[in-house]
Amino acid sequence: MGFRAKKDVNMYVCGPTVYNYAHIGNMRTYIFGDLIARFLEYKGYKVKYVRNYTDVDDKTIKGSIENGKSLEDFTNFYIREFEKDCSTLNLNEPDVKPRPTRLIKEIVEFIEGLIKDGYAYKAKDGSTYFDISKFVHYGKLNNIKQKELKKGASERVNLDEYEKDNASDFVLWKAWKEEDGKVYWNTSLGKGRPGWHIECSVMCHKYLGKTIDIHCGGEDLKFPHHENEIAQSEAHNNARFVNYWIHFGMLTVDGKKMSKRYGNIYTIREILEKGYNPIALKLYYFMSNYRSAMDFSFEELKETELKLNGFNKTIKRLVGYHGPKVDLGEYKKKIKGYLKDIEKAMDNDFNTRLAMTYLLDMFSYINLNITEGNLSTGNIKFTLQMLKVLDVVFGIFKFPEAPATIIFDKVKKRQAYRAKKDYAMADKMRDQLKDYMVEDHKNGAFSVYKN
Repeated sequence: MGFRAKKDVNMYVCGPTVYNYAHIGNMRTYIFGDLIARFLEYKGYKVKYVRNYTDVDDKTIKGSIENGKSLEDFTNFYIREFEKDCSTLNLNEPDVKPRPTRLIKEIVEFIEGLIKDGYAYKAKDGSTYFDISKFVHYGKLNNIKQKELKKGASERVNLDEYEKDNASDFVLWKAWKEEDGKVYWNTSLGKGRPGWHIECSVMCHKYLGKTIDIHCGGEDLKFPHHENEIAQSEAHNNARFVNYWIHFGMLTVDGKKMSKRYGNIYTIREILEKGYNPIALKLYYFMSNYRSAMDFSFEELKETELKLNGFNKTIKRLVGYHGPKVDLGEYKKKIKGYLKDIEKAMDNDFNTRLAMTYLLDMFSYINLNITEGNLSTGNIKFTLQMLKVLDVVFGIFKFPEAPATIIFDKVKKRQAYRAKKDYAMADKMRDQLKDYMVEDHKNGAFSVYKN
């Protein structure tokens, strides 16, 4: 990624518009955003991670009015629900979670600066617009040439929702209209509220400075949202806005775009209601590269959940393993090799697809050595430490507590009775272990863990 020059990294992820529950396509962005922050911290960087909430725009205003709630009460509900989803997916908390409604003063000052410098103007409709013709680099993120852009006030767009290919002067401050109800602020710009694009620029500027290292978001935000962010920010700050843009590929479901029409918009709640482990969704996403478009299916999610269950069963076998005290140096060397390969894959543009291939190979190798009874206490401790290090990055494993010593002792007694062919006593000991699974391995080793 090229961050060797310094140890501090600041990072911004375009967060949810809080007018509804986030769906699994939205969550792909936040899962990968979390992963990138985790991996950079694993590599030794001090990461300042900002992920915003868009709590005022056309959708939130419309939703609050339709539900008879204040904008704050309406958006607070969906913020809480989103944070529950993040917790369910074992995502780390960002350092800052800003909201535009709490930064109106800063937004107004930012826009006033653009007006002063000749990049913005107030139109007859009372709204303030950014003049893209004044920013000569407009279109550089999406390789759009100025001569291809629509020009003139007649092409102004005074909506937060508009066609993706519409390039025109865009609104910074929207004059109040009757359909906005009670949502407005009286400022030097007039009675109204901020446009969507300016909100992110101001939040980035306030919490991360003029230039930020990494800016993430869905591929659908690349134009016009991120293009407009660049224009506003660089015009205002006279400095490069973003060093590295990271865009996450779009998600379809069973080959179709997610829409109410097809009934294929799924939330984390629905994943849970259908009986799936939501952590399997993370692993499922990691099986593809973040830049790639991805087609979701419940059949593939089910297959991925089986892989996740396999990982966690292996960890149970490790935690509950008891075997001969033989230290296999080649085993540790092999595990270290897998870890090096996983890290190398992640170093190469966060290549989770390749990293997961190495992870699956590593677990196969671990399982083979458990079954063969080849692991010493030191091998077990080392492996669990390495898996916990990996989980700092991926956040997908479950680490159970080790069985109590008395449980290991009962298994040993059971083995001793079986060796003497005293099956009656062996069965009696088995009854005392009814809540546990006991696996006998080669070389007298065994694993015991909760069913």
